[in-house]
Amino acid sequence: MDKKNTVLYINDEPREASLLQKQGSEVISNQNYPQWYREIWQFILEWISDRKYFTLFTSGSTGEPKPIDIPREAMIQSAEMTAEFFQLTSGDTILLCLPARYIAGKMMIVRAFVSGLNLHLTEPSREALQNITEEYRFISAVPMQVQSVLHNIPWPNIETLLLGGGPITPELENHIRDVPASVYHSYGMTETVTHVAIRKLNGAGASDFYTALPGVKLESSRDGCLIIEAPHISGKIHTNDVVTLRDNTYFRWLGRKDNIINSGGIKLYPEAIEKKLSGVFTRKFFIAGLPDEKYGEKAVLFVKGTPREDETSILHEIRLYVNKYEIPKEIRFLPEFKSTESGKIRRKATVVAYRDSYNS
Repeated sequence: MDKKNTVLYINDEPREASLLQKQGSEVISNQNYPQWYREIWQFILEWISDRKYFTLFTSGSTGEPKPIDIPREAMIQSAEMTAEFFQLTSGDTILLCLPARYIAGKMMIVRAFVSGLNLHLTEPSREALQNITEEYRFISAVPMQVQSVLHNIPWPNIETLLLGGGPITPELENHIRDVPASVYHSYGMTETVTHVAIRKLNGAGASDFYTALPGVKLESSRDGCLIIEAPHISGKIHTNDVVTLRDNTYFRWLGRKDNIINSGGIKLYPEAIEKKLSGVFTRKFFIAGLPDEKYGEKAVLFVKGTPREDETSILHEIRLYVNKYEIPKEIRFLPEFKSTESGKIRRKATVVAYRDSYNS
């Protein structure tokens, strides 16, 4: 095995395979260590064992998480693509603040191995970025972690911040424009071995379009869904993401094909409607389709919590932001939304739970 894949810098200290093996064995066998820390070391031990495949699980945002086997070489190539895009070099300090049980957290460790990066560890909590005192060249985080430090003064000393694992609301994006770090939003999934495209959120180069990483080729299907081809992926991946594609390198994300509402022959994109309504609600909400005798499907607005004003007032305000076809036919308030660990709303699971409770 290449030495660069068996030496890991943790807190400025290079640790070769023998030391990693010793420390990792001690950590995972000691129940006094927190679960998140033991998961990090479990993966480190798996990596230095020269394992050829790693079993990971999809996020579960559109259904039950499914196991998928990822080749070791694909993870290495993905790490190299990220290093090339963000110009990460040996000695750069990065922070792992994501759970190591998922692809995003695992890939931070792989990047440290492959590029000789100095890896710092912290609990992957919502408040993970609040106590940063050191300077970090690169951090990968989820939106809710950034929300917790938006109004911190001074802002954490981060040069490049990559967000993933959940949607970026227009409100959050507006706040990010004033952040001193270079902030990006990633597009990817477990099947693509984390991100294959990046969108700049602030500063020079900020855009609504995602840019494919080096070597990644994009195309769209007849129904407008994104198709991905990359050097580290076997074959083409056909996604359910409806996009506007430009030059086979850039795309604007419109929404999920399986979320599209066909209401009386009019196709409605819930994510696009939600973006228009981001300034209306301070609470979590989403748009989904429910069966309707007249239209086949109808757009329904689901809002987390209890009603604070009457439905007529809400619909009146909504009309100021969307066209006549996009106005929800109903509003439903729910005490809780189903969500993934990273905070992404599980729409279908939430709607099913609502319908089950409504019909019971």
